[in-house]
Amino acid sequence: MMDNAEAKILAADPFRTGEFESLTSAERASIWRSISTGMSYGPPPSKSRLKSAVALIVAASAATVAAIVTLATLGSQPANAAAELKAIGAAAGAVPTAATSPSEWLHRQYDANIVNGLTPTSTPTSSTTGSIDVWVSGDQACQTSSFGSVDFASPAARSAWVGAGLSPDPVDPPPIGWCSSGSSTYYGQTHPGSTLESGVGVIDVSGLPTDPTTLADELSAGTTGIAGLDSAGTGPNDPNPGFTRAVLLLVVPTIGDSPSFQEALLNALALMPNIQSLGRVVTHTGETGDGFSAGAAAGSPAIILDPSTGVLLELRDSSSLMGLWTGLFLQTYLGTSQQGNEFTPQVIAELSPSIAWLDPIGPATSVASNDVPTLPNRIEF
Repeated sequence: MMDNAEAKILAADPFRTGEFESLTSAERASIWRSISTGMSYGPPPSKSRLKSAVALIVAASAATVAAIVTLATLGSQPANAAAELKAIGAAAGAVPTAATSPSEWLHRQYDANIVNGLTPTSTPTSSTTGSIDVWVSGDQACQTSSFGSVDFASPAARSAWVGAGLSPDPVDPPPIGWCSSGSSTYYGQTHPGSTLESGVGVIDVSGLPTDPTTLADELSAGTTGIAGLDSAGTGPNDPNPGFTRAVLLLVVPTIGDSPSFQEALLNALALMPNIQSLGRVVTHTGETGDGFSAGAAAGSPAIILDPSTGVLLELRDSSSLMGLWTGLFLQTYLGTSQQGNEFTPQVIAELSPSIAWLDPIGPATSVASNDVPTLPNRIEF
């Protein structure tokens, strides 16, 4: 059976291009030395020379397969993530940002794959792919999702899902969604309407520092003063809270943005500890960018950025930011008539929903208020 890291690597479809030629003996030796020591020995073969790597994979053990595919997918894994992030930040600083105000509505759409039951020692028990739309303005937010039937890894996984009160298929015709404003109440606690993280509102970044060191310190410590932003990354399994908070600002629509802030944000990431460069990576929607992970451990949250603009192309392996949409996602399989009462923290912990990958479909765009869908108020439970 594949381990978790191996399953994640194979899910990236590293051989999708089909452009493979034979490896030289020196290239094979470089791969095998890298596998045995965990270190890189010289530049890896280009994608156009990976054909005979398939023969190596067939002959290898499961552990070796994971290592070979990692090398093929992630390229040379350059060590200097900080320098790469600073270069991307400089590029982002030259890209104009759209003027926005708290009174206008911003819309952003994402394609996503959500997995459940993912732990550091196991593969997902189920997964499903779909789309998410968000509209935010001031302290208001509306969200919809369209997900299909759940794919289960085993009959036991299906039984566990059904046992949690969830249907294997969407209960109501997609899309489903809700709107909220002011504050949001769930699990008996009221959360301020400061960001989509709480189910409501838009983040105003105009008051955040543009000095990278100060910004990095505030994001890492959770002291930005934006409650929803500071509360992100506080889960027990988050390997790098500062990374999570910075990525949140790349994922959700924001106002008060500027080229100088985008440059500062990426330079702040460059100052954070443990961030790893993944080299050139292909997203699940076919775009190519520069990848960075929150840590060296397999399965660490990761992002893929457009190196020419700094725009987020993909988020991977994030249980922390799944909190943006956990209720909305599970409501698909519970039905809006159930009021969300089964969404206890224990049920969510057992299912362990997580973002396997999430690809923004373009930037956030300004829309007229009459283009925002009419949806019921957020279910409070």
